[in-house]
Amino acid sequence: MLNLRTLRVESFDLDSMTLTWEWSATSELVAGYGVDIYRSISPSGIWECIASGINADLYSYTDVTVSGIYNTWNDWYYRFRVYSGQTEYYTSYDYFRAERDQQAKYMIREKMRGMSLYASSFWVLKRRSSGTQCTSCWDPILFRPSPKKYCLTCYDTGFFGGYHNPIAVWGVVNPQPKRHQITAFGEFHPGDNLITFGNYPRIAPRDIIIDSLNKRWRVVNPVIPTEKKRYLIAQQCRVEQVDLGDVVYKYLIDRPPSPNWKSYRNNY
Repeated sequence: MLNLRTLRVESFDLDSMTLTWEWSATSELVAGYGVDIYRSISPSGIWECIASGINADLYSYTDVTVSGIYNTWNDWYYRFRVYSGQTEYYTSYDYFRAERDQQAKYMIREKMRGMSLYASSFWVLKRRSSGTQCTSCWDPILFRPSPKKYCLTCYDTGFFGGYHNPIAVWGVVNPQPKRHQITAFGEFHPGDNLITFGNYPRIAPRDIIIDSLNKRWRVVNPVIPTEKKRYLIAQQCRVEQVDLGDVVYKYLIDRPPSPNWKSYRNNY
């Protein structure tokens, strides 16, 4: 049975809620489970099913059925119904906590409008950190991937599939340093970059960034957010170029659609 490790409810736009989740490590195939998503305005209130038949192996879901003043003044609670064959159970709930206001919405919209004019297209590969353990290199005694590298099953992440589906984003790249530098982001080496992204998705260390030339960078600490009342506006992250011999280059992607600021509300 799958165990839900984390469920996060965030709002990247005032007219939608985005749910992201992680499962505890398991030997079961996560893709074999389905998920129904339930929403309520109270943890003890009436739960309404807003989505059904979602594959548990997905990374996130955006709820666009909340909007306007209802999104601003209500606390929306979410929980899952997880099922597979004869197995069925409900998870614990989580809800959105940060304050929302029209200024944050305006700042995000104008930032994405500007980035659509001068920014570059990138694709984010969110690294898997939960779910089905790798069937090739997972050590069941030490509960970690074996020291073997270049695993084509988990791409050296320890979890089946390695990364979630690519997400198209805009980003602004700072020039590469020509020599070692000590900055607020740590020690920069030649070949490192500083990239500014919007507010979705949340970038985390060890995620992979891909550009239109298929160059791949790995995110390293720290990722510095820009927030208004804990409402995420933008993110700056330091990335280091991945060696061409790294197994992550064996992770093939279909080129997803480029981001479009006019449909930002619906996609993000």
